[in-house]
Amino acid sequence: MTTKTPRYHALDGARGVAAFAVVLCHCLSRAYRHPEPSSLQLNALKAFLTLGHLSVIFFFVLSGFALGIRYTSGKNTSYWRFQLSRLARLVPCVAAVVATATILRLMTPDLSVDMLSGAFVDLWKLPINGERLARHVLLIGVSRMDTDLDPPLWSLVYEMRAGLFIPLFMYSLKRYSLYSNIILLIALYASSSISLSMFGLPNPVFYGETLFGSLLATFHYLGSFLLGCVICHCLHQGEGNCAPNGARRFTLLMVMAFLAFWLGGIITHSDLLLSLAAACAIFCILRIAPLQQGLELAPIQFLGKISYSLYLVHMPVSLAVLRLTGGAIGDGYFLIIAPTLSVIAATVLFAIVERPSIALSRTVGRQGKASSPGSQGGRDEQRPAGTRKSSIDQPEDMQVQSQ
Repeated sequence: MTTKTPRYHALDGARGVAAFAVVLCHCLSRAYRHPEPSSLQLNALKAFLTLGHLSVIFFFVLSGFALGIRYTSGKNTSYWRFQLSRLARLVPCVAAVVATATILRLMTPDLSVDMLSGAFVDLWKLPINGERLARHVLLIGVSRMDTDLDPPLWSLVYEMRAGLFIPLFMYSLKRYSLYSNIILLIALYASSSISLSMFGLPNPVFYGETLFGSLLATFHYLGSFLLGCVICHCLHQGEGNCAPNGARRFTLLMVMAFLAFWLGGIITHSDLLLSLAAACAIFCILRIAPLQQGLELAPIQFLGKISYSLYLVHMPVSLAVLRLTGGAIGDGYFLIIAPTLSVIAATVLFAIVERPSIALSRTVGRQGKASSPGSQGGRDEQRPAGTRKSSIDQPEDMQVQSQ
């Protein structure tokens, strides 16, 4: 039984690029303020900000891909050990950022609503108490009140919930045919979309506002994670023609499909099309050598390493910059200062909190005697041609957000 899992450095770099793009999107969203920008500026701004939501879906799909790797490479982790490993990986950084956001809020002056805009309008408005802090740290995520201190927490809620299903789905991929699982995935997408429409939830949905609505939102995003599992299964098990070696036509088809699905997802506000675009992007990253080489450059890899911390900490840091300057900082200065300080804060958070949480997660999730759904022994690990690997478990938990 192999005890190592492949790590795709190009995907690490892609995660870092997408995380930084979200930071820029949130900072640039401040341009939505009075006086209103011209129609040309507004359309250009909207076009850029759509990258934010695509990044969210990309990381949902990528997370399913990365979490599924341990089940395709012979890992023997029990279901509950897997869940404890997820808690150890996600919660310490969340708790540290919630504490940081609380301190920054208490130490910086409030701003009037007319001094804020974009992603920062509705933040840090609710009173702080023990119950609300607990709901933040425990990733309850039913309504906006559960993420007031740090809005990016909304996607971590679905990350945690998706982790409950991923081991079971990987077992289903091993036990039943690929086509049966794809039909199941299509049924999940269709039923969740119909349910959201029937109960009047917004599209895209960030919060369900009620327990039932939150459950519907969970199933809505679950399809993106499970699609990532399907890609992982195809690439590592050699299922059918999912991973042809050296096929230029296939690569060109994936590039064209990515652009088509992305454009269709933007026009129709369809997370299904955006998920398919994200899936095509993963295939392209793993198949196009120049793209891999660019994503494996040291600065991009550094962003990938701190991407989870950067994702969590950039909103509190950016809002603190606005509050300390009284909202009078210019857009250009803000677009330079806020991301720079966010990267610095993320580097510190990674060194102090995230690195130990990764070690704790590996210790908790270390394989034992108990077998889990979807685990398999005696199979040599496989990876697509042209990818590099290491024995380090991929930090698969990074998601980004677009408001």
